[in-house]
Amino acid sequence: MKKNLFILAILAVFSTVFITSCSPDEDKYACSIDEYVGTYYGQHSLTVSSVAVPIKDTIIISAVSGTDSIDITSKTLNKTFRGIISNCDIFVDDASVNTFSISTPLGTATVSNVVADLRADYNLTKGNLTTTISVSQGTATLGSANLSISGEELTGTFKK
Repeated sequence: MKKNLFILAILAVFSTVFITSCSPDEDKYACSIDEYVGTYYGQHSLTVSSVAVPIKDTIIISAVSGTDSIDITSKTLNKTFRGIISNCDIFVDDASVNTFSISTPLGTATVSNVVADLRADYNLTKGNLTTTISVSQGTATLGSANLSISGEELTGTFKK
């Protein structure tokens, strides 16, 4: 009986060590400026009146010399935003844009008077930069229709 319990205990310990050692690597997120710096290719997704509109973009992240800030440049918007890294996330408190145009399946849309915040993180394990742009104010004009995009969130996925 003691021998069986001893063998059972050894098997339990062996199984625990074996199972935990075979688990996949956990996601690791960038936390320093150097891990974020680079050029990323991908797209944002904007939903206007139930129509998902992909917005292709190239994002360039660079360090701001002598500070703990970063610059985030959107090629599509032709605009640079100043951000900070906090708790392994990028934050931009003012990602406002006056006007830009995008092509949609329904024609060209003009987006204007956008007031927004941006949050992004870079998953080192998967190699993805994910973004969320929370719009507090803005309109999209498509043809003769003016549509509010206030309260919308644009999500994006980009790769280095």
